[in-house]
Amino acid sequence: MKRFRLMCLFAVFVLLVPGISSAKNSECTYKLVAGTVYAAGFEYNDDQDIYMTRHHALQRKFGYNNIYDKCAAPLGMVIDVEPVRFEYDGRGYMVELWKGQYFSAIGAEIGFYVGTRLNIAGEDHYRCADTEEELDIAFTMKNRGLPEYSVSGRHWWLTGFKPGVFARPDQLTLEDIEITFHSEGMAEAFSEALYRLGYSDAGDQVWCEGKTVGFVFSTPRNPQPWDQDKLDIVLAANEIRVAGLINFKEAFGLENFSPESLAEALSRDFWTGILLYNQIKKIFSD
Repeated sequence: MKRFRLMCLFAVFVLLVPGISSAKNSECTYKLVAGTVYAAGFEYNDDQDIYMTRHHALQRKFGYNNIYDKCAAPLGMVIDVEPVRFEYDGRGYMVELWKGQYFSAIGAEIGFYVGTRLNIAGEDHYRCADTEEELDIAFTMKNRGLPEYSVSGRHWWLTGFKPGVFARPDQLTLEDIEITFHSEGMAEAFSEALYRLGYSDAGDQVWCEGKTVGFVFSTPRNPQPWDQDKLDIVLAANEIRVAGLINFKEAFGLENFSPESLAEALSRDFWTGILLYNQIKKIFSD
């Protein structure tokens, strides 16, 4: 019986480890949650209940190559990928777009990268654009034709991730995409790269005016790194994860998925866990 009581104590401890650090001060829990989000390279947008990439995220140091996309599905990300490579003024560039199901959130990304001479495992490697090379980027994420959020700003990697929503990549579209380049020549080089991939003015609403290019990202033209039957397995698991996240939100009465709401739930749950342990202890001591 003593061993069983110890097992109960251990179970409660494991379940509530995030809350233990906040037992005396809920602010400690908030700092823990917010610090984790910050360290992961993201920040929370309260107006739209989404997470976005910070300008100086750690990921900026590592650049990009196709190996990352090939690793996406095993890590729980089922996404459409669309690298658009082009050259301008003797230099290689790439704008890449992503959209799909990221574990328990839907999301989208547009990144701007500069070519290097590096080749890693047979893949060309790009560095992330420096601050002075960043572009003005904007897009609206739509899920089955309905807007989920809109983001814009001068960035090297503009993103938006909305937790607790499930959708297949082909149900998501990036509309009202606008990318403003540093010159009209660069904008023209990018738009020509879109046309070479198979984008069109009519079907994908491609336009180029001055330094700005606009288009819609719905169906990727590049070959995708994973077969659909394998992606369906990951999608099924992600759908379960989304349902679990929604249940968590409802069970703890979260207003949203902000660090503040999560910290409040964890802090409150600590005291619930203490009560639960005392009840279990009383039952087995009688």
